[in-house]
Amino acid sequence: MADVAQESPRIDFCGADGRHGPGTWGQRHIWAAVIDNRGNPDRFTMRRVWPAPRDRTVADVVAALRTLVERHEALRTRIDIDRGALLQVVRRSGSFACPVTDSDTPWSRAAAIREASDLSVDSFEHDGGPPVRFRVLSCGGEPQWVAVAISHLLVDADACGGLEAELHALLNGTAARKLPVYQPLQRAHFELSPDGQAHNEQTLRFWRTTLEQYPEWLFPLRADGNGVWQGARFPVIQAHAPGLGRHVEELAERLRVSAPALCTAAFCKAFSACSDATAYPLGVTFSNRVLPWSRGYVGSLAQHGVIGVRDVHAPLDQLARRTGQSLLQGHRFSLYDQDNVFALIDQVCAEKRDFYGPVANFVNFQYRSVPNDGFGSSEGLPRRDLVFDEEAPQRDSAVRFGLHIGSDRSTLFIRISLDQACVGADTMREAMEEATAQLWSLIP
Repeated sequence: MADVAQESPRIDFCGADGRHGPGTWGQRHIWAAVIDNRGNPDRFTMRRVWPAPRDRTVADVVAALRTLVERHEALRTRIDIDRGALLQVVRRSGSFACPVTDSDTPWSRAAAIREASDLSVDSFEHDGGPPVRFRVLSCGGEPQWVAVAISHLLVDADACGGLEAELHALLNGTAARKLPVYQPLQRAHFELSPDGQAHNEQTLRFWRTTLEQYPEWLFPLRADGNGVWQGARFPVIQAHAPGLGRHVEELAERLRVSAPALCTAAFCKAFSACSDATAYPLGVTFSNRVLPWSRGYVGSLAQHGVIGVRDVHAPLDQLARRTGQSLLQGHRFSLYDQDNVFALIDQVCAEKRDFYGPVANFVNFQYRSVPNDGFGSSEGLPRRDLVFDEEAPQRDSAVRFGLHIGSDRSTLFIRISLDQACVGADTMREAMEEATAQLWSLIP
């Protein structure tokens, strides 16, 4: 493929307003992690590739991207620190380059992803330049992809999905003309309002109750006694189970539970064998985009919640039903002021030696329906095999204990990051095998 970088068009934007105000809970949540992971731009950059509709010109695509920036204040926001407080400053107008790279052969998705990764090599200057970078990838002058890098401080994965859908609607002439009603500054003002503070207080009570009622540690303390792990990278184990995705969906339907609840229960049982814990807190990533006000919202939301897990030796179907109820309840308490929650953790878990007490040993569960992207092939493999992907593209993670489960409705994909100062890789592999065996043991 012969790539030719053409002269860069510019995105000259002029939004409806320029203003400033306090940061949101979601922005402050990410900002704390950004500070702990300086020099690691990959960790906090959302990289995406958006296919361009056929029969559009580069000028069409650039114009649609300009409209996105003008409609959504998050895409033209810089972050300032005022006397220790995070402040978001929305620029009304400005300009930045949108490079175009033309090729004489079609762009593959993999090649487009590499272009998006190149955009994130340099960290964003949050107090200066725009928080978004675009690159149009064309073949013979016709755009095929838009490579995108956006600061995670200002958008999250759900927001990126919404932006892609809106770009397509703009290019197809079906986008709503009305500007989005809810912008990050509106969200920040709600969080500071009496209603927002009341919700935060309710969340703090829920977290306190959960931490007090579920006091055990899912994983043991670090063997070296060192609780300072911010900024570290942790190895990733990746595997896939052919056929198990379909099995889980059918099983969940028969048991009348959600697939995430079923998978969470299976891994809770397996992980408990690492420490013999029977009542412990579990961190969970929720999607708050089901809330009515969040539809079309482009910003970052705090969406990490906590649930309590006990009686892990109960039959899997019973544990899955209880887990499903806990997930529904925990979802209500996943929007909060992180500073208050961390202060609560310090208070409740003050006697523990590890960073943030038992919360440091959360497993960050996330279940998504995803395409088979980045995992090995499952063709020709016997049913019920768990295949470890030794050549996984993601080698390490900033998440100390993280579990991401995905399904394409056929294969179940599993990605785990772990702190090997607490749990060895062989032990974790055995836990993964045990969890998948538990899921296979139930008959739809």
